[in-house]
Amino acid sequence: MSLDFFEAILRSSLFGVYINQGEDGRIVFANKRIAEILGYDSPDELIGKSVLDIVGDIKDEIRVNLKRRTMGEVFAVEHSQHFLLSKSNTLVPVSAFVYTIEYENKPSGLVLILDKSKEKSYEKLFFTLSQINQLIVRIDDEQELLKKACDVIVDEVGFLYSSIGYIDENLLFKQIYTKAKIKELEESVRNLTIGIDEQTPYGRGSVSKAYHTKKVSLIPDAAKLKDTSYWHDFYNAYNICSTCSIPILSKGEVKYILLINDTMPSFDRDHLYLLEELQLDLSFALEKIESQKNMLVLNQAISVSHEWAVITDRNGTIIDANKAVSDISGYSKEELIGKNPRIFKSGYHDKAFYEKLWKKILSGESCTCRFVNKAKDGSIFYLDSILIPVMHDGEVYRFVDLSINVTKLVEYENQLELRSKIYNTLYKIISLSLQVKTKDEFLELLPRLLVENLDMPLAYIILKNNENFEIKYSSAKETRYQFLDWAKTAVQLFINNQFINNQGAHSDDPLIRSLTKKGAYLLDDICSQDICPFKKFVCSYGFNSCFALSISFKENIIGSLVLVFEKGMLFNDEIFNLFEVIQQQIEFILNKLEDEKFSKITISALNSGFEFVIVTDSNFNIVYVNNKTLDISGYSREEIIGKHHSIFSSKTHTKEFSKKFYKILKSGNTYSGLIKYRIKNDILKDFYVNITPFFEGSNITHYIAVGKEIGNDDDLLKELYRLANYDDITGLFNLNSFKKELEKFLERAKAESQIGAVAVINPINFKRINEAFGFSVGDNVLKQIAQRLKDNLKTYDVIARLESDRFGILLKDLRAEKDILIVASKILSKIIKPYEILNQNVFLSFNIGLSLFPKDANIPEDLLNKALIALRDAKEKGENQVGFFRKELEIEVTKALMLKSDLELAIANKKFVAFYQPYVDKDRKIVGAEALMRWVKNGKIILPMDFIEHLEKTSYIIDAENQLIENVLDDLQSFKRTIPVSINLSSQSLMQRNLRDDLISKLEFHHLPMDLLKIEIVERTFINNFEHISDLIRELKKYGIYFSLDDFGTGFSSLYYLSMLDIETLKIDISFIRGIENSKTRNIINSIIFLAHSLNIKTIAEGVETIEQFEILKSMNCDYFQGYFFHRPMPRDDFGKILGNI
Repeated sequence: MSLDFFEAILRSSLFGVYINQGEDGRIVFANKRIAEILGYDSPDELIGKSVLDIVGDIKDEIRVNLKRRTMGEVFAVEHSQHFLLSKSNTLVPVSAFVYTIEYENKPSGLVLILDKSKEKSYEKLFFTLSQINQLIVRIDDEQELLKKACDVIVDEVGFLYSSIGYIDENLLFKQIYTKAKIKELEESVRNLTIGIDEQTPYGRGSVSKAYHTKKVSLIPDAAKLKDTSYWHDFYNAYNICSTCSIPILSKGEVKYILLINDTMPSFDRDHLYLLEELQLDLSFALEKIESQKNMLVLNQAISVSHEWAVITDRNGTIIDANKAVSDISGYSKEELIGKNPRIFKSGYHDKAFYEKLWKKILSGESCTCRFVNKAKDGSIFYLDSILIPVMHDGEVYRFVDLSINVTKLVEYENQLELRSKIYNTLYKIISLSLQVKTKDEFLELLPRLLVENLDMPLAYIILKNNENFEIKYSSAKETRYQFLDWAKTAVQLFINNQFINNQGAHSDDPLIRSLTKKGAYLLDDICSQDICPFKKFVCSYGFNSCFALSISFKENIIGSLVLVFEKGMLFNDEIFNLFEVIQQQIEFILNKLEDEKFSKITISALNSGFEFVIVTDSNFNIVYVNNKTLDISGYSREEIIGKHHSIFSSKTHTKEFSKKFYKILKSGNTYSGLIKYRIKNDILKDFYVNITPFFEGSNITHYIAVGKEIGNDDDLLKELYRLANYDDITGLFNLNSFKKELEKFLERAKAESQIGAVAVINPINFKRINEAFGFSVGDNVLKQIAQRLKDNLKTYDVIARLESDRFGILLKDLRAEKDILIVASKILSKIIKPYEILNQNVFLSFNIGLSLFPKDANIPEDLLNKALIALRDAKEKGENQVGFFRKELEIEVTKALMLKSDLELAIANKKFVAFYQPYVDKDRKIVGAEALMRWVKNGKIILPMDFIEHLEKTSYIIDAENQLIENVLDDLQSFKRTIPVSINLSSQSLMQRNLRDDLISKLEFHHLPMDLLKIEIVERTFINNFEHISDLIRELKKYGIYFSLDDFGTGFSSLYYLSMLDIETLKIDISFIRGIENSKTRNIINSIIFLAHSLNIKTIAEGVETIEQFEILKSMNCDYFQGYFFHRPMPRDDFGKILGNI
């Protein structure tokens, strides 16, 4: 085999390559890169060596493989974690890909080497930082910390040895503790003479440099450097490659030096910033331990030199406070006198904490503790306090609180803990990169890894899909954070709108910025920022900050990684820099995975079933062909090398095919398919080819074509055509064929002025079917969906399975634009019918997105993309809308599906009944009641929280509310004494055209006064249909049916809406009543009542549970009161007894 091939593909210097022959594995070829990896001056130094001389492990396996190859066996082997021996006998971590080839007419082993030294070094250093930061948080003894640090560095991380010591009066490095992988090495290290006097031969190493500069000192190649010649025999005896000394400072001076040595090139300039982080962390640890040693002394002296002093009486009322209290808390002394210290409560400490504290100090004992308090401006501060009871005549008379402000210390400890988590996360990210095979697999697993290791609630990845962005992968810590179904649509629309409007480059939003310019971007204190769409939900979940990290691949931004945190204000420059490191590591890993993929594709072609291999440069000029190519084509090597690949052109393909062919390759994508080539002597032959671009950095430098001659094998031709154009499960067209059909139709439709449409159909939560029942069952359902589509469309319409559970339809030659909705409605009515799964009927819901030609778009890509945008619109509307899913999991899905079926039965069997909760006036007299929906299932009462959300997503809510109205009217008719009863109606019921007539008819049928029935609405029911609801309220008022506005204050609470709606009563939301002890909340309630009365609207306070709440509300002139303090919701018979009618 010619070496032209290797020279062509190895210009990137990514891969080391050598070829070995014979049973002893003698190296007969080596490139420059493998010499660099192993530390040789030239590839010639490797020629003639046995591979057994340069491998550091698995020698027995290699001997077996060498023998197999010499006996004529052809095979390939991959060693993802392998070690080679360098020239200096140090171990070099690599990945090796070994293939059998024929070289110089002999069976040979072709070995492709990827250097893993840098990755392994990063992995070890990140793990070191992670483990030592955990020690710093956990250990309070200085000597124990340093000893444990050395143990971790050797036992857990894997460095060769580590020593901790100090510089004594003789200017020598005095070892306190040494840890090594082997005991013999430990003794040798202890016997070493190391000093800092640069006039001596043992005073010029890394320890000396670290001591004099107070900075980390690195020696990447310790066994070769002249300054370290005093220890060369020692280094060579134990194969030591690199050494590092880290000065640990106390009060600005070097107190200790941490010495680490390794057999790998673990310490170079690329790793310096990580070692400097380790220096800072260990230096801080000494200061922290020293501070803690002094804490007892400080506590004893605090009464003399304290920051914070508060005096209270026996009941806890503040009677004096010094200036520091005001400076720290933000309250003036006048604001504090007469108040209880609970004014500083942050909600962090529970009731048991305070009960224990009070019990202790009331007994006359002093108490020390740490308080987490809240300042006037809402910020948190931390106090280390001693509470001293003052005795008089044997009883506690006063309390003195003497404290020091430790807020900065706590914040630094929190930052230290976060740094520890980030280091551990970086280690885990590198470990993950060694386990996965593809970029997609890495990105899919990344969010979960980050959520678990950074202890944050949410992480998601946004990737570019064609011209749009979508949330591709995500992970949440708790189920309560699973709002992603909503967030996906909102975030995607927000991003895409920003880029459509060319606002990305100027946006302040970190997500948009990360998609525009490579880097890490922070948004702290989210709730105070006007950022859409996050502000709609982040505050309610307690989110405070987020990072957006650009995801880059081959120098191009392909997406963003968003990390959401509950804690804020922890992200100083050091933390920010670490998130930048995460961003850089992800980019490095993605590029590495792609390079490894390329090496496998390229070299495996030599041993695959493909017959020809052709390599061209970036201009498609041929630089390499294998012998099989020459045999097939009839050309000699001299006739082909340097020629344009079009030498094989058959001239039978269309110009459009040629444009697409070059567009695919030049955009960096792989082309696969059938091509007709012209060989020498004008003979045409069919080939199945795979052409892959090869990148160097962000530029394509070569194209690699591998192929197989089809010949006259018609069956193979047909099978290849089917695989290339049809979906294997459903038999429908695949995405590529769908685009081709769409292109053909648009070309004709433009000429004939025809109307067409694209429909994208998506079953909702289909993945749960796969997860609960298995993929074979899921595939069967996909076939059923496909068949229903074919049965209900015209033969000339095009149906395709676009991807996973998503279908596409091309509706041709529509007579009018309105026909698109008719067809979509027909399709929807057919596909929502139950599907048979394991002898049971299961209902699926769907969404359909539509785009119209030529109104929405007139080119295939735009038409399909706009149908996908329309699909998002349909998802926002809910199930079955047109617009524009192991055991526990199986139980969950089955439960959801069964609930829908049970609700249908409940509607049919009239199982929705009314429970009544009365409301009273100021004299506690019942003046009305609210009818609450309950579901009677198998003799049990089901509360709305378990079913109402499902009902409201379907039209069944209308039927259920009709049943409720009938029940209420039947009950009122049977009572001897009646009071007004209100019913809460959904937006679906309120939008019914015949609602007014239906209510009046029902009241007349039951011979009941109109004013006995009242309607309750919530703000969300009218906000999008204001005019309709306003008209309905006015119309029903004419007949004596009045409306109430429920849950006032929880939604938009616009005064404009309140003034424009002719309502009778306003119900103050329970959240305000529960907070009535707060003065601000009381002011809000008072304002609501005053406002309502000024508009001639009565008020009802919801959720009144105590006599105190009742009395306060009465004093505010609230009209009516409802809650457990008076009456709980009750069934019909109990309600009747209260009224005295039954």
